[in-house]
Amino acid sequence: MILDIVADVPHVFPAFVGTLDEASEALDRAALFIAQRLRTAVSA
Repeated sequence: MILDIVADVPHVFPAFVGTLDEASEALDRAALFIAQRLRTAVSA
């Protein structure tokens, strides 16, 4: 598991998809994390 810290953005910055590049990047990382965990759970 990885902790990402993003400086100089509001607390709810992932809600600003389309406005903040960091928001799209954060949601992409979250989706990747979930997909990896689902693959692990299914194959276990």
